[in-house]
Amino acid sequence: MRAGPEATGLVTLDGNPLTAGRLEFYPTGGGSSAQAAINSDGTFRINTTASATGIAPGEYIVIVESLMESEEEVGEPKSRIPRKYTKEKTSDLRITVTEEGPNEFHLELKSQ
Repeated sequence: MRAGPEATGLVTLDGNPLTAGRLEFYPTGGGSSAQAAINSDGTFRINTTASATGIAPGEYIVIVESLMESEEEVGEPKSRIPRKYTKEKTSDLRITVTEEGPNEFHLELKSQ
């Protein structure tokens, strides 16, 4: 099933590919959210649900989750990225998906 046009991209932190994590896309005008896994090379492909590919056209706020792996199981896992990118209210990451495309996005995160 197709939810909308295909959308792909790259996530970097200080210019280097973010190698693990996930993205959530929240429409600014209401509607269904979407998600994407971040691949080991920093690339991603957006899906609305497990069975629906693509994403409806519109503007989206993007949040990022990327946790450091730890050998210890004590305490909360630490985030690889600044906290502002992990919350819908504080993230300044935005994308606009169009029916015509191309919908290829570079999400540039800064540690400072």
